[in-house]
Amino acid sequence: MEGWYTRHPQWFAAEMDAIRRVYPLFRLDEGLLVEKGVVVLYGELVVRPPGGAKRHPVRVFFPDNSPYAFPSVTPIVAMPLFDEDGVALSHPNEQLFDHRHQMPTGSLCLFQYETRTADGGQAISVVDVLKRAEAWFMGHATGRWPPDSHQSELQSHFYRSEIGILLSKTFYSDRLRGYGEFFAVRDLHRAFIGRSHDEPPLIMTAATVASGVYEVVDARTDLEHIFPWLTNEAWSPQTFIEFQERQRQVKQVEFGDVSRINGHWWELTAEPEVFRDGKGLLAVLSDASDGGDAWPMVSKALGANFAVKERQYIALRYPGRAGRREWLFLVVKAGGTTSQGAPALLTEDQKRVLFEGAPVACVPAHGLTPQDIALRNETVISKGISERKVAFFGVGALGSKVAELLAQAGLSHFVLCDGDILHVGNVARHIGGLSECGAPKTSVVARRIWEVNPYAEIKLCSEHICPTANSTAVFFSGVDLIVCTIADEGAEAGFNDLAIAIKTPVIYGRAMRRGQMGRVFLVRPGLDACKSCLSIAAHAKEPDWITVTERPEDALLHECGRPVIAGSAVDLSFIAALIARQALNVLEGTEVPTNHWVWSRDGAGDLSDKLELPYSVAHTAFAPKPNCPSCSPAKILSVELPDAVRAAMIGEVESSPTTETGGILIGRIEGSRAIVARATGPGPKAIRTATRFERDIEFAQNELDAEVANGNSNIYIGEWHSHLVTLPEPSGRDVLSMKGIAEAPNYATDCPVMVICGFDKKTGAFGKIEAWVFPIASSMRKVTIVAGIGGNEPVLA
Repeated sequence: MEGWYTRHPQWFAAEMDAIRRVYPLFRLDEGLLVEKGVVVLYGELVVRPPGGAKRHPVRVFFPDNSPYAFPSVTPIVAMPLFDEDGVALSHPNEQLFDHRHQMPTGSLCLFQYETRTADGGQAISVVDVLKRAEAWFMGHATGRWPPDSHQSELQSHFYRSEIGILLSKTFYSDRLRGYGEFFAVRDLHRAFIGRSHDEPPLIMTAATVASGVYEVVDARTDLEHIFPWLTNEAWSPQTFIEFQERQRQVKQVEFGDVSRINGHWWELTAEPEVFRDGKGLLAVLSDASDGGDAWPMVSKALGANFAVKERQYIALRYPGRAGRREWLFLVVKAGGTTSQGAPALLTEDQKRVLFEGAPVACVPAHGLTPQDIALRNETVISKGISERKVAFFGVGALGSKVAELLAQAGLSHFVLCDGDILHVGNVARHIGGLSECGAPKTSVVARRIWEVNPYAEIKLCSEHICPTANSTAVFFSGVDLIVCTIADEGAEAGFNDLAIAIKTPVIYGRAMRRGQMGRVFLVRPGLDACKSCLSIAAHAKEPDWITVTERPEDALLHECGRPVIAGSAVDLSFIAALIARQALNVLEGTEVPTNHWVWSRDGAGDLSDKLELPYSVAHTAFAPKPNCPSCSPAKILSVELPDAVRAAMIGEVESSPTTETGGILIGRIEGSRAIVARATGPGPKAIRTATRFERDIEFAQNELDAEVANGNSNIYIGEWHSHLVTLPEPSGRDVLSMKGIAEAPNYATDCPVMVICGFDKKTGAFGKIEAWVFPIASSMRKVTIVAGIGGNEPVLA
């Protein structure tokens, strides 16, 4: 029969020759080779520890993907007999030594540190494998083992019983000490939609601590984002305990509810050795028993369950190699000695014999701590990434994928903003699926993020909002980065002004030419060209700007003026990855020499020589434009407000609790500071209502004339007034007024200052004082208010 050796005859010949030279007494099972095409060798390995030589019969098996998978070595209880044709007449059982790095099947795990770096695959000779096996046997004889992994892989040495049990971060805390019960449930969602080959995992929901002060540790809220039904009282620890108490009272187990599972756990002082049956488990548990014999403790814990349940769940908690407590969950297949009804009358000795002889299997524990989730990001992504916060404006085809990638990279704080819902047509390139159609895209993306990291903090806005509104600025405040993939010129322009105002970096990303090209640019206020700067570069046709015009055929249809652009998820994933990579650079503080990237799938040499090859990325750098209306720096960066002036303004506002009041600001400009010397009153002819203020122009002019007549050098520097709200903001009328003043030649200022005082007319409490400047060729800027000479502490904007 054909085997791997027919595909690699040279390797097979070399292996057999090496065996004859180094281990001449090893024999090939000719029967398996001829009948099944399987290469199996039998022989004895001899080690010589102190005290005399020891011989260990072994079976060597070459897998079908040899030579790219190395042979396995399995200790056996004895050497088989061979007939004259070299056919093994028996196949002896495995010999289990109950030690790490012997797998449940009996084979030895011999290669801990090798990597898969060899070109064409790493082929390891059978002689090298047997040398490793000799070292394993020597370690077993002497107790001196080769260097071992720092990871706790204990559970992999047991037969696996179930798909696994999920453990949230609570179960790794120091609250759990001693012993107690644990409670788990099946994943009901998986149980409902699953098939026979997709067994739903267990979810550990609670545990009790019975040593010392009795405590119930409820961990359901740890995972409520991905298993929301867990918070139902049906799955509370109290419900479990009441359920168990009913069982104890009637001395029988209620059958039929396989969704609930409970067991007992004990804490050990050291990592246990491997064992295969109940007797080995009792030997390990002697560490946790008072008298050294663990059976009385175990028998009392199991109680009536032993008679009617065929599977007993027991967990061990022990100090792991990585510095935290680890869990080993076991299923002991002992019990069920009677059918439903009264337990069989077994003596304690009979129960013990049954327990000791019962096989033990493992339920793999899957830790869901932040440490476990981030394991494969170690050394490649900064640990500080989990503390950063990113806001997303748009979580469609691009934004949803970027959010997912950043969650997988370890980001834990998200702000998601999108007013759209998921349509059937979206799922061809969105991370959401058909089962989520009709849901807000923000909710869909949030659920996916929680699937990656159940501890992520997510703030949602599922409404269409204006990116220049003050409420939006508050919504996005405190974030480290904004990712804007809305692909709307107006929205992006609004975000440009918002980002400059709140001094937050923004990465803009969009697909072009049916997703075959993409543009990504980074704006770090004060460092990079903003979107308005790039518009200037585009209109000026600067050499570094790559113009990509959209074609009429790129739009599939228009929804109320909004084009629906074709684009494959395969192509969009390249653009999303580029956005996510640049986002990580910003969040990790990585210096990048460029801030603008254009990607092309097929190459676009007609647009730029940097895009001649397929899958090219053109890297360019754009500096801020000095004449940019959005980001060019204002002449005035702070307003100095002496205490006396501030007190006068407060007094004027408090004397007008139901109507707005104000006046002009008189002072001087020194460098980037506007120094206020006086704040006038409104004047007798001022217009004052609850929502409007217009100062007395003649009165204000007389005040300025008086300054000149008195020989002062102070000049007009701006306006001030009150708003009957605690946190004031410039109104539309304020903006128009101040822009008019900046452009009017008779005011002799092209950057007037506006100070607004807040006042709560309901409580009579004075609010905040805020200041803005209005450069003639740029957008308004919020500036800092500092106390003047003689002031006590700064009044911050």
